[in-house]
Amino acid sequence: MSIVLTDDVEARVNQLHTLDDLVVCEALRYGITNNPDDQRSLAQLYTEYFLKASTKTRLEIYDHLARIVPELGGHTVGAYTPFMLLDPDPIITSRSVLDYCSSGTLLNADPMTRPRDVVAMLRPDYGPKGFPANRGAMFGGLLLLGDQRVCELITDMRDTLSIEELEQMTGRYSGFLSDAVLGFYLTWLEELVVSEDYADLSRFGHLAAGLYRQIEQSRTPLVFEGKRPFPVPEDGKDWPEVSRITLEKYVTDHSDRLFALEAQESVPKVMPHVLKTFGLVPRTSAEETAEY
Repeated sequence: MSIVLTDDVEARVNQLHTLDDLVVCEALRYGITNNPDDQRSLAQLYTEYFLKASTKTRLEIYDHLARIVPELGGHTVGAYTPFMLLDPDPIITSRSVLDYCSSGTLLNADPMTRPRDVVAMLRPDYGPKGFPANRGAMFGGLLLLGDQRVCELITDMRDTLSIEELEQMTGRYSGFLSDAVLGFYLTWLEELVVSEDYADLSRFGHLAAGLYRQIEQSRTPLVFEGKRPFPVPEDGKDWPEVSRITLEKYVTDHSDRLFALEAQESVPKVMPHVLKTFGLVPRTSAEETAEY
């Protein structure tokens, strides 16, 4: 920490001997100081040197950083921002968004403080072209929070995603099912299913695949409902405003929506595959079902 708090950049560099230590030092320094000058030098270090390391190495270094930041306090989560904004890897990007929102301190007791920060970074006019490096994965990271309030924050921004960004978003899943996330997918699919626009048909396909992955990759047959705490308690206590229902009950409550999407979709249909993942028997013939 004495090196991190040293103001002279040359002195800091001279005391560090590996890329790992240098990146962690500069990221922590930015998290502590929030100094624009540190931000510029950190961005240069990240893009010109750190990105040359393998994804595996970058993720290992991120893991190390993510163990230190909570020890320093939620006010230092700015240390995650270069990983959110500059790294093209979807796992690193989405995880840093998740950690930033889950552990950051609040302003005026607003639980959406940190999600709002990320939403601001996602706006098309936030930075120069090509920035953030993986906007779709950042969007997906917000979805991984599994909170209805966050879903409402990003609903108006859905149509700003390119097809490539949407593909990155739908590739993100946590292994835990959330009523808010499943509802986000279903509502968007319902809006697109009647469209004849080619781009909308492509979006529909990606969203159907994303919904399929949410179920296929789930680690538990439970669906979480309610408000996630922000920041997440560090003591491992239960989340008082979150409840659980079985996936079976969720399917019972929403089967009409799923069957309606299957009926409305144009041939060849992908929704039959999604219905099977939910444990439902599709009503579409094999001839009208798309290969998956």
